[in-house]
Amino acid sequence: MRELLTEWNIFLATAGTSFGLMAALTGLSFLLIGWRIGAIAIDVIYAIIGIALGVAFHGETVGAYVGGALGAMLCAGVSRLLRRFAAPVMAGVLGTLTTWTVLGGSTVPVPTIYAVLLLAFLMVGGIGLTNKKTTTVVLTSFVGASLVASGLTALAADSRILSPHFRELTSFGIFYPFLLIVPTISGIFLQLGALARRDG
Repeated sequence: MRELLTEWNIFLATAGTSFGLMAALTGLSFLLIGWRIGAIAIDVIYAIIGIALGVAFHGETVGAYVGGALGAMLCAGVSRLLRRFAAPVMAGVLGTLTTWTVLGGSTVPVPTIYAVLLLAFLMVGGIGLTNKKTTTVVLTSFVGASLVASGLTALAADSRILSPHFRELTSFGIFYPFLLIVPTISGIFLQLGALARRDG
């Protein structure tokens, strides 16, 4: 997981302003209206995961774009095949990856880690299956925050003025978690509030 994030950051450093703007605007729309475009948003999330995986496995510039395009098409196809189970499965996968990130560097025996990962997938996926609207809100908020953070990183890396200040900020270990957590929580509350007003 850490290797994938490292490769993604390397890609963002050379992605340029256009990619940064596109990622930031897409992320902002996810944060604000993700619940309105539920099924499409989930398909796009799968495609984004495919892009990230494709980029991670093809580090050079040209290969990164080709790998990202192929990954996007493959993962979007998987989302279409899963249909109404796409959101719970994605929630389960993200829950599993989060658990793996926490336990990966620990001294817990490998068989135990696999059992905990399976349990995390079943629990988070099961919760997602029982409340798909809330699952869509949480997924679009988290992915939206990730896109905004990625977009800002690409924009800052391509700016002579912002780049030194951004590198200074990233030297603080709490910077990236803060950049993800605050927009995610804000997006969840904004979307849940909009849902409550609509239902009311």
